[in-house]
Amino acid sequence: MRRVTKKIKTISKSVWHKRAWKVFSKWVRRVGVVEYLPCFTCGKIYPVKELDAGHFLHGKLDFDPINIQPQCTRCNRFLHGNLWEYGKRLTALYGEKAIDQLEGRAKVRGNYYTITELQIIIKQYS
Repeated sequence: MRRVTKKIKTISKSVWHKRAWKVFSKWVRRVGVVEYLPCFTCGKIYPVKELDAGHFLHGKLDFDPINIQPQCTRCNRFLHGNLWEYGKRLTALYGEKAIDQLEGRAKVRGNYYTITELQIIIKQYS
């Protein structure tokens, strides 16, 4: 009699990252909590489903609540994050020291997350 072994399917880190981003992005934009939010950079009010989760430091710290804020498509995509205004508003909201610490974390951490960290992020922001 032949033994059948079942293959265990593993989920790649990129899939975990996509899942974590989906959950975190909804948390940033408060999907399901409120119907409308202002764009962080231009201040215009939009339905939350039309907003993006925009980065101050692009390609880094994808799951840092200070680095990611709700932005309209115009500011986030067409104005490439509207970074001048983004920086001014972040400094006003969190202070210069917090922004320096954010930049320090970006240099040290970059955008590297382990699968375990991504799973924790999914649980934390679900």
